[in-house]
Formats: sequence, structure tokens, C-alpha cells
Amino acid sequence: MALRAPWRPALAAVAAQTLLAVVWLAYTTTLPALLDRAHAPPAWRAQLLLADQGLFALADLACALWLARAARATQRLGPAMLLAVGVSTVALLALPSATRPALLLAATAVWALTSGVLRAPLARLLNRHAALPDAPALAATLSVASGLATLLGPPLVEALHPHGARPLLAASGLALWIATATLFATERSSPRPSETASAPRPAPAVAPLLAATLAHTFALQITVSAWSTAASPADAHDRATAHGVALVVSALPSLAQKKFGTERSAVLGATLAALSAWLLGPTAPLAAAALTGLAGGAVTTATLASLPDDESPRAARVSALWFAMQAGATAARMGLLRATHFTAAEAFELAALAWSVAAALALVADRQARSRR
Repeated sequence: MALRAPWRPALAAVAAQTLLAVVWLAYTTTLPALLDRAHAPPAWRAQLLLADQGLFALADLACALWLARAARATQRLGPAMLLAVGVSTVALLALPSATRPALLLAATAVWALTSGVLRAPLARLLNRHAALPDAPALAATLSVASGLATLLGPPLVEALHPHGARPLLAASGLALWIATATLFATERSSPRPSETASAPRPAPAVAPLLAATLAHTFALQITVSAWSTAASPADAHDRATAHGVALVVSALPSLAQKKFGTERSAVLGATLAALSAWLLGPTAPLAAAALTGLAGGAVTTATLASLPDDESPRAARVSALWFAMQAGATAARMGLLRATHFTAAEAFELAALAWSVAAALALVADRQARSRR
């Protein structure tokens, strides 16, 4: 039986989102060799990874302005995405050829900006086809993609890494371009919103939702760093596997968000993650990895599904800002861990605090949203 809209573009979006994360993993894996080839200091690795997140955030903000102008002409998204991924792939292929630091920096900047532009349009393309009851389930594609990238990315990168940086980067970049092209073709063949979409939901409380996104993304990454600290390779693999499986499974609770409410789901998920970090983190990191994946994926889904779901310029800006919050949280985590050394126990305490802040902000968003209904 044919898969009904909007799930055809949703499955293509999962593939594109997964490969986008795999490309990032391939880049981080090959970066030490790239620095050595360009005669750049090894210490640049941490600085470049931090700068990349800043460029991702800038790309998201620039995308917000562009999407706001093109909100009612979303047929432009497909060609723009293909062009951006094409430029990104060319920049990836140029990285192994950079024999000077300046060339490496230039190619990295182009790659980061063009790949960062891809993130928000994926959500907009799905949003075009999302009837109100489907919004949480479609938003869950991001958590599913993160989980699949966690599970599939490392073995794929490990299999290609012995062949050198160029085949690894070329394969991942080309696969991403094909997935994006498939998404564009699938999206074009799906019914337009007027045929499938229901009435938009009441206006959400955007400010606390974006702040909660910043807090919970920071908390999720600090938690991952905490259970990775001082772990043996075998333990780190087991915890990453448990985390990836839990992220994929976190899509299932999104079905209950239709009745329970997205903001309330974010409160519940962040609270569960805070408790797991506080009670289980130091003593049962494997359980903490699984619970954090389950709860963190649910919060990611809930905050994204709570955002405006119409075709207005404001909704386009908010969608891109949601991704900018994620990049900002990643940069904050990298900068903090680079400047300060945390033990695993201290990292879990910080994660529990950040999860608690995310839960409080989601509660504020829920109260404000309920007062508007």
C-alpha cells in the first residue's frame, strides 16, 4: 500500500538529517589529518569545531531571514537546498587538498555555512504537509535521525576511514546530496498543504520554547559528555548504542503528544532527564545514557512540534531560530568543557541543573499557551 503524505517526504527527510550528522562525524574524524596536511597546529582542532558551531548558528539566522521572505514561495526551497548541498560537497572535497592553513580555514567556512543552511528548510518542507495531529510525529524525525546517526555513523566512518579523508568525505557528501535530491523530488510529488493541513494551532509561547531548546540541548550534550568521561572503549560503545536506540524509540511517545500536549511533554521529558542525571548518572551511566536519549529525544520533538505551524514569515524565522539555539548550545558546551575540567559526577550535576532549567522554561511555555486558548 502506498505511503500516505506527509510520510513520504518525512522518510526522505530522516535520510537527509541522518546523513547530515554523518557528514559532521566524518569531518571531525578526519580533521586531525587535515590539519597536519595543511601544516596547521593540532590545537586548532578544538578551535575549529567551536567556530563551526558559530557558523552554523549564523547560517541558521541568515536562513531565518531568507525563509521569512520566501515563506509563501516554498517551492524555492528544493533548488536552494540542492545548491547548498552541492557547494557543501565541493568544499568537503577541497579540504584534503588544502596544503596551507588559510585554504583549510576558507574551505571549512564554506562547508559550515552551506551545510548549516540545510537544517531549517528540512523542517519547513515537512511543515508544509503536516496536518495538526501529525505535527509531533513529524517533528520526531529529527530525533530518529540523530539516533540513526549515532548507531550507523561510527561504523560507516570506521569502514571508510582507512581509505583516507577524500573517499570518506566524498562518499558522505555525495550521499547527502542524493538524499536531499530525493527529498525534493518526493516533496514535489506530495499533496499541497491545502489538501492535507488542518487549521493551525493557537499561537505558542515562542520565547520560553526557544530558551528551553537552548537549555535542553546544552543539558543533553553535557549528559553525553558525562557518561563518556573516563569510559573504556567498550563502555563508551555500549552507552552510545543505548543512547542511539533510545533516541530512535523516543519517536513513539510523540504519538501521545496529540492529546497530552507538546509543552507538557517537554516538561515531563526534561524532568525525567534531570532525575536520571541526578540519581542514575554517577552510579548507572548506561541507564542514564538510555533514559537521557529517551527523554531528550521527546523534549526535542516536543519543542519543535510546539513552534508555529503556518506559512507566515514569523513561523519561518522561529523555525530557523530553533536550530540556531541548538548550534548555540553546542558551542556553549564546547567552550565550557574546553575552559573547565569537570569530573563525571560534576558533569552530571551540571546536566541535572540544565535539565531542570529546561523543564521550568517548558512549564512557563505551557502556562502561557494554555492562557491563550
